[in-house]
Formats: sequence, structure tokens, C-alpha cells
Amino acid sequence: MQKAGIEVIPKYEIKYPEYSVITPHTNHEYTVRALKVSEEEAMKASLLTPNKLTQHLNQVLFSSLVKKPAEINTYQDFLTKNTMRDRDALMYGLYHVTYKDIHNYDVECNKCGHVNSVKVKFGEAFSMKGWAGEDNLLDKEVEVKLETAEAITVIVRQPTLADEEKLLSELTFSSEEERDKQMDLLAIKRIEIEIKEDVKNNDQIMDRSNIRKIYDDLPATDRRLIDDAYAEHFGKYGVELTTVVRCESCQSENETEIDLVRQFFRSIYE
Repeated sequence: MQKAGIEVIPKYEIKYPEYSVITPHTNHEYTVRALKVSEEEAMKASLLTPNKLTQHLNQVLFSSLVKKPAEINTYQDFLTKNTMRDRDALMYGLYHVTYKDIHNYDVECNKCGHVNSVKVKFGEAFSMKGWAGEDNLLDKEVEVKLETAEAITVIVRQPTLADEEKLLSELTFSSEEERDKQMDLLAIKRIEIEIKEDVKNNDQIMDRSNIRKIYDDLPATDRRLIDDAYAEHFGKYGVELTTVVRCESCQSENETEIDLVRQFFRSIYE
């Protein structure tokens, strides 16, 4: 259509496919729509840096929400009231509604190392265990009194997307390994150190770099106490994608966990 030499786009409406998601940690119910071309292109551009990737991923997920809880009004609400495990569930919904259910996937055999190209039906591979407690999981804190480093107590919590974005924006990482380690340590809210001269008070360490330094000095047995506490109270809730594949070479069966993030971006580029 043209008007006075200027092309005018007529009004049109697109009905995007939608998918309902309940998040495992916060039990929020969302409806996500399929990705737009512009959003898919933004995701491709975001692969330049991990910080930019995380921010773009969160922004795209938020913009794809067709329905959300009344308490989630702004992007900041979305960040402060959802966790990384919640985001996994939303990613699955966005992935499923955009790229459908059956996908090619390369699986390396655990026994002989042969790479098997298989078709995986994600709907059948999907499972989720959600938080069933009456309280809000984001308000839960667990005190871990260390056994060998007796003066130290570690406070473990479930970090949010806001905690993740804050970490990535504030710290400069020397390597990908260092970034991943700091991400793992986000589950530690703070470290309390008992001061012998003043038994009524503890020093509270909250700076992420200092938490990393103290953590590196801990005995290995104490580290396991922290890992076990997180796994028991927070880690068992979330989304899993697992499938059983029979190796074409040695015929052994392999139960394989599918990396949702890797598969998500693989589909964007295919």
C-alpha cells in the first residue's frame, strides 16, 4: 500500500505459539511465546561475552512472557524473584514452543567414546522437581558450621538472577574457569568468622572476591559440607533433560543429560 509516494505497512496481527511454565524454585506460573526473528538475532549477537549473553538471555525471556504473576511487573522484579533454575524452566518452555519437540543431538558414548547422532524428543526427556515448602525458597538461609575450620560459619542460600547479573557486572574475571567458580560460589551469601577476642560478635564477609579467597583456604572436607548443604536444601529442585541412547558402535546404553543452554543456542544458529 502506498500513500503520497510513501509505502505504508497495513495493520497485521501474528498469533505466536504459547507454552505454560511453572518455575521449580519459586512456583511462579508463566506463559511464554515463541521467539521473534529480531530476538533470535539479538541472541546471536549476545554470544560475544558471557556478561552480555546472560543479560540478553534474561531480557529476551522477560520480553517473551505473555502472562506472568501479579507480583512480576518490571524486569527488575523478574530478576529479583527468579533463580537460575527457574530460568532453566523458562528456557525449556521458550525452546519447546519455538523449535518444537524433536531435535538432533550428538551423544558421546560413556564406554567407547563413539559420537552418536540421535533424535531426541524433548517432551519425553523432560522432568522437573519443584519446591513444595510453604515458605518462599528465596527467603531460606542455611547455616553451615564448618568442622575443621571451627571459627567459620558459611551461610548458604539460593541466588537469584539479580545476584547473577550483579556478579557479572561487578567482577572482572581472568578466565572462564574463574567466572564459573565465582558463579558456583553465589550460593554462599556470606561467611561469618568468629572473633576470639569478642565472642559476642562475628565478622561478616560479603565481598565476592573475599569469599572466594576464604573458600580456597578451606579444608576439602569443609567444602563438602557446604556442597552437601546446598544440594540438600536447594540443589534437588529444578529441570532435567535426560535420555537413554544405545551406542551404534558398542551397543551399550548411555543415560545422557542434555545441556539445555548448549542445545538452545545450537538451535538458534541452525
